[in-house]
Amino acid sequence: IILTSVILFIPTLILSLSFVLHQYSQGIFLDEAAIQDISFKSTSLVLLLCSPIFVRLSLYTVGFSLGRRVVSLKEVWQKTSGITWTLWLLILRAFLPISLYSYFITWGFGKIASQFSFNYIWANLFINIPTAFLTFMLLAIVVAANGSAFRMVFNMRIIPRTE
Repeated sequence: IILTSVILFIPTLILSLSFVLHQYSQGIFLDEAAIQDISFKSTSLVLLLCSPIFVRLSLYTVGFSLGRRVVSLKEVWQKTSGITWTLWLLILRAFLPISLYSYFITWGFGKIASQFSFNYIWANLFINIPTAFLTFMLLAIVVAANGSAFRMVFNMRIIPRTE
């Protein structure tokens, strides 16, 4: 978590500050909407550029959880060189249903909460508890995709040896 945060935070901060300085030097007024736009663009760009690192980091953590504690990040990087796009598309296909589901269930529960005029705390509980629970249930898709990718990259057997 710390490594992922550092990988995301530092480049995003540098990119956001450079966008802000550029717009300020051009005489553009920086209101709340402009700052949100800058942060969205810089975060999206950093996520896209760092996605090969995150894909490999996810395989490293899957290997660790599968009991392959001797696999290093360097070894994962070497074994996955040349198949970055394939891994990226695999992760995208795994996260797409979760992302769409989370968006639509949050939207739907938000509409229901606003229709019944829930207060702020009850509306947040009504929206976030089912969304979080069902999103965590769907995370099995991502875990299965990562586990399958790890097994294919490192030629692990699915069925144990019978000797």
